[in-house]
Amino acid sequence: MNAIIIEDEYLAAAELERLLGEVAPEITILTKLDSVSESVKWLKKNKADVIFMDIMICLLYTSD
Repeated sequence: MNAIIIEDEYLAAAELERLLGEVAPEITILTKLDSVSESVKWLKKNKADVIFMDIMICLLYTSD
């Protein structure tokens, strides 16, 4: 299963990737992105089965 992580805090993204490696080694992290706009660009060209996303990024993005 292929996944991406969308998280603006580097340490949180790294910790999530580490934890996923421990509990779900079948998940491959394709990329870690730090903004909604960057994620939209990436997803227009690529596919992922699962997206792990910081909900606060969504709230900040939609309030602009």
